[in-house]
Amino acid sequence: ATRKPQVAVRVSAAMPVSGAVRVVVQRNGRTVATRTVVLSGGRGVVRLPRLARGRHVVVASYLGSATVDTSSTRTAVRIR
Repeated sequence: ATRKPQVAVRVSAAMPVSGAVRVVVQRNGRTVATRTVVLSGGRGVVRLPRLARGRHVVVASYLGSATVDTSSTRTAVRIR
């Protein structure tokens, strides 16, 4: 049985962090999945749909709060 991949996100700042993170998965420049997770203690876990084998780019974007600015980062992952 194949498991659905999941992405763990963490947002840290000088003060407690709340809000949400949007996770976008892209393959060959096209978006194949988008999920949003509400943070708890600055952390969250997003379950993604099953993804095709190959290289994907994951972009995690913190949507900001009243006290913390927006931020985003990207990384490449390989599904085998």
